[in-house]
Amino acid sequence: MRNCGPPLGIVDDISYLPRSITLAPGDMLLLYTDGVTEAENSQSVQFGMERLAQTILEMRGHPARSVVEHVVKRVAEFATGAPQSDDITCVAVVRNER
Repeated sequence: MRNCGPPLGIVDDISYLPRSITLAPGDMLLLYTDGVTEAENSQSVQFGMERLAQTILEMRGHPARSVVEHVVKRVAEFATGAPQSDDITCVAVVRNER
């Protein structure tokens, strides 16, 4: 599903249409705060969407907890020593293959 409205929590008093999706076996849903993609290294380069996408692809077939731990680990490795300027929060849902 493509973007269907503004990000959650950005604007007060906004209405969202309810939607539902069905995760097929092996599908993953990852919710994250902008602190993940906007985490910077010592050269002020952001982690970004491309690195996040690659990080997620590395975890195909793994449980949700492992996905979140891997994302947080990759962000920390990327930032090596740069101060954290925002929260880094992830929630993953993975539908089992069975």
